[in-house]
Amino acid sequence: MGVVGGEDVFWGNPADDPVDRNFDVDGNANKAEAIVRSAIAAVGVDGPRATRYFHYPHLVVDPGDIASVADAEALLGRLPSCAPAVGRVEALQVGATGVDVGFRVTVGERLVGGVCLVTLDGDGRWGIKGSSLVVS
Repeated sequence: MGVVGGEDVFWGNPADDPVDRNFDVDGNANKAEAIVRSAIAAVGVDGPRATRYFHYPHLVVDPGDIASVADAEALLGRLPSCAPAVGRVEALQVGATGVDVGFRVTVGERLVGGVCLVTLDGDGRWGIKGSSLVVS
């Protein structure tokens, strides 16, 4: 623990956090990675299935811009039409109700890297709430 602005602040391992110590770090990481892998696997093969792995509104973070995608139909228009080849999917930060998941895929000749924020909604359902991509 530390003190910032008169408030106690926890700086240690998330598994030891006095507020969130009861959450399953590995379980949440595995769930979030599985959701991102499943969404990627469905892109270009079964677009409507891919959209089921998202929470709406879905936030797309691009350099200098944040777009809100209202629903599955709007997201479907933004997804690539060819299936990506999955390179890597890995939980980067894990919390009780959210996980940042990094990934790398190849779409056609292009390498795409990104980060997805996978969150737990009020109904106990995990889904991709936000994403940021870099295409090279």
